[in-house]
Amino acid sequence: MDGPQDVVTAVYRKVRAGALEEARALWSDSGRWHVIGSHPPAGDYSADEYLAFIQRFLHDHPDYRAEWLDVRSHDGTILIANLHSTGGPAPGTAQGVLVIRVTGGEVQEGWGIPAVPDRPF
Repeated sequence: MDGPQDVVTAVYRKVRAGALEEARALWSDSGRWHVIGSHPPAGDYSADEYLAFIQRFLHDHPDYRAEWLDVRSHDGTILIANLHSTGGPAPGTAQGVLVIRVTGGEVQEGWGIPAVPDRPF
């Protein structure tokens, strides 16, 4: 994989396709994901917990679609993505930011930061 955007895109595609073992192979064993806010499911997740969460989320919200509006990579390790989504638990269009650190072709740590702290995106 060329850069952090390729790794992150591959993770989400593999989860959506049900290939959790392949998605997990793109995460560091010590990888952590942080969902920021005051809403369920805000909190910290291990890589396995986060991938299971995404799988359940997509099952519960089959019409969920996220679009990356602006994506930037810094130093080949940090991905910052502004996104909006529809079809999730938030009414209408939700917005937020992802900040993800990728090294050696693996997600090391990530933050999902919704624009409205009491609503997920």
